[in-house]
Amino acid sequence: MSVFDAALERVVTRVPEIRFVTLTDTEGIEVARKSVRTDQAAETLASEYTTVLRTVASMAREHNLGALRELQVGTEKTTALLVSITNEYYLVALMEPDSITGRARFHLRMAGLELEREFA
Repeated sequence: MSVFDAALERVVTRVPEIRFVTLTDTEGIEVARKSVRTDQAAETLASEYTTVLRTVASMAREHNLGALRELQVGTEKTTALLVSITNEYYLVALMEPDSITGRARFHLRMAGLELEREFA
């Protein structure tokens, strides 16, 4: 099991509300993924959130707000959390729509800190 796979496995084990988590770059190219209970549409959605991510990250830079660290998108059917590892790599987690996101945010951030060494 790779370092990436192990980190994602720990996240979904510690946060049962997560249905799907992926490590992706800002172009939507997936490095690793862990699916707990999802379908193809959810996997596609996680990839497409990178478009939103690029837009928000660009807006933050243009307004001198610094690098994007985290983005949360909530809809009727899912909550997405995007947490930065580096300026180029993010963890994207899809959760149940009414999930309390604090625990997920914490464990995604811890995984990000662990994985940051792999991109140094």
